[in-house]
Amino acid sequence: MKVCDTIGNIPYQAIEKKHIIAGVERRKETPAMAVSFLKALKGLFKCAIEQDLLENNPTLGVKRPACKKTSGFPVWTEEDVEKYYKQWTLGTHERVWIDVLLYTDLRRGDAVQIGWKDVKDNIIHLKTEKSKY
Repeated sequence: MKVCDTIGNIPYQAIEKKHIIAGVERRKETPAMAVSFLKALKGLFKCAIEQDLLENNPTLGVKRPACKKTSGFPVWTEEDVEKYYKQWTLGTHERVWIDVLLYTDLRRGDAVQIGWKDVKDNIIHLKTEKSKY
């Protein structure tokens, strides 16, 4: 059972906390990858324990790497929007998407999900990512 290329020659029963920490460290330049790696292994070893394949979880106590805080994307000015409108005329996919983003106030993740299936009587009916309704 291979966990990753660097420790693929070690049986899963012999994997220790130090191996997990080393794997996280190898991915620390891209913290999101390190977090994903750790999440995957936590799930794998939790399942192994539930299936009585292991007694101890080597991922316990391994800390998630800190993700860099960013200020996000810059806010567009009216001039930015005007430039975009000049570049992309009505009818282009690019124009449709900026209009969806500007006039629906949806998050990007929700906006990309919109389709004609969500429009009834000229009203968009959509369950958003962070909403229970």
